[in-house]
Amino acid sequence: MLTDKNLRPTGLSPELPDTTGFLPAMTQNIATGCTLMLSPAACALLRKAMPAPTFLLHDWWAYLMVSGTGGRILTDNQPSLFYRQHEKNAVGARSQFLHRALAALKRGPTAFMNIFRANTLYLLNRQNLLTPDAVNALHLLRKAQTPGWKGALSRVSLMHRLKQLRRHKKLEQLVFRVWFLLG
Repeated sequence: MLTDKNLRPTGLSPELPDTTGFLPAMTQNIATGCTLMLSPAACALLRKAMPAPTFLLHDWWAYLMVSGTGGRILTDNQPSLFYRQHEKNAVGARSQFLHRALAALKRGPTAFMNIFRANTLYLLNRQNLLTPDAVNALHLLRKAQTPGWKGALSRVSLMHRLKQLRRHKKLEQLVFRVWFLLG
């Protein structure tokens, strides 16, 4: 439950998908740090994967690493805590789709794709921890990051090959596809 600085409810966090995996984790973070619960195996994995990248929020890093190693990601849409939002939040959350969409559009495709490329390289540097399927997908993603028309054609092909490279909501998926194609 999202609240204002006085703990008055303002709305719910966006709904989480019932299932997810490594490729959806590459496109968006659904893990909110204050709601994560890690098994002892996940904690050990994250220790092996250190250092965490400085360009990425720790919760997304944990989500990428656990999903990339074949770990189980369980989601629960039942509100169980208050997530206080105030003017000094480092990141914060927006309950309204329009507010989230406008913030994403303001950041633009360059910022998103820079993080996407950095995630790809970071994970490839830890491929010994990942599943063969995740490593294969990362190599394909790295190859498709070529600039220009050749890269764009490669990315179109890749979106058809890697069907799970998608966001959870249809409009968000459309924006991701456009940004991914632009490279």
